[in-house]
Amino acid sequence: MCLSIRQALEIVFEVENIKTRDELVQWCHYGRTRLYSEVRTLASEDWNRLATPESSVRVLYEHILSGYKCHTGEYKSVFK
Repeated sequence: MCLSIRQALEIVFEVENIKTRDELVQWCHYGRTRLYSEVRTLASEDWNRLATPESSVRVLYEHILSGYKCHTGEYKSVFK
């Protein structure tokens, strides 16, 4: 099964119980390498087809997690 980057992020956030910007910072230890690596592993096909997959990941997690200016609180999970 091939996951999208959005699905991969949701899985990581669910498994690691990450709901806020601060929780992401703590989990990643102030970088995003760990998150990018996890997403790259789970959504390798989607990752490889993009020119700048890190930018796509960043846009999505800023909409999903509270604590970012662009967080709307209206994000709908693809799994629900």
